[in-house]
Amino acid sequence: MHTILTTHMALSGALVEVEFCLPQPQAKAVALIGEMTDWQAAPMPMARDAQGVWRIKLRLRHGQWLYKFIVDGQIMFDPNNPLRADDGLGGQHSYLLLGDGDWAQRSSTTYGEVIQVEISSQSMGEACQFQVYLPPNYDQHGRYSRFNASYE
Repeated sequence: MHTILTTHMALSGALVEVEFCLPQPQAKAVALIGEMTDWQAAPMPMARDAQGVWRIKLRLRHGQWLYKFIVDGQIMFDPNNPLRADDGLGGQHSYLLLGDGDWAQRSSTTYGEVIQVEISSQSMGEACQFQVYLPPNYDQHGRYSRFNASYE
């Protein structure tokens, strides 16, 4: 089967060229809708090539992009893209991830740790369990620093 989208990481600033493809040789009209088109407010017509594959190239910013196709008036998710999520209306939409976003784990990121702490409470008459997050390098030099506290 044909690949549904081809990302060309030819970056121009924060934009990535993306080609959406949908093999539908019998279709009379195919359009792209999604976050990049304000969903159904501005569908983008796609062009059919000689093999019956409908295509459109866009330049999109890094991040997650939700989308669907309109094939002869019927809205459908991308059958060739395994990345799908519920659309909140009983169906699914397709999505793609461009660039290194928040979901990408970076080796340069330092992480703290969460520790379990037990504190005796005279007013409650028992010990209380807490989880405390210690930022990276918290006790790096053998002395403790003061940090802001957050209670829930």
